[in-house]
Amino acid sequence: MQKKNAKTWVLVLLFLVWLLFFPNTFYMITDFIYIDYAEFMNSTGYLTLEYLQNPSAYLALIHVFFGAFLGVTLGYLCLHVIFESLLMPRFGKKTWIWLWAICFMSSIGIFIGRFFRYNSWDLIRVFAILKDFFADFDWFSILFILLFTLTQLFLFWMIRLLSSQIKKNS
Repeated sequence: MQKKNAKTWVLVLLFLVWLLFFPNTFYMITDFIYIDYAEFMNSTGYLTLEYLQNPSAYLALIHVFFGAFLGVTLGYLCLHVIFESLLMPRFGKKTWIWLWAICFMSSIGIFIGRFFRYNSWDLIRVFAILKDFFADFDWFSILFILLFTLTQLFLFWMIRLLSSQIKKNS
């Protein structure tokens, strides 16, 4: 019995460490804000655009895209494994509540990281994070967190749907 309790505590600890770093995978999407449209086009008048052939701008775009794509893909592979092997066996249909909670907490982490510039390891400064978060909490905060929560859930659902179709067809 004691071995089972130790195993449970280890799983809970590993899950919490994973949860602490999971928002970083989706945070990478927000790095698209560094892409400046002026590097890609020139406005020469009303409704007239000239598209620039700027290799360094496209290299930066591809760099951000692949970083975000790999981060989100690998993050969701981990989430899928946790969903299927850790949460589903323990919580059954209530696992979807856990999924919503994970995506919601992840979105809060993304918001805190993007706008307050805290990192995952800054959790040791939890009171400073909470102070900053609640001092600037407004409608934009709510909208950002909800949009990222829904986006994460949508992507999880899409990946799950696609993988079930692939399994069905093979």
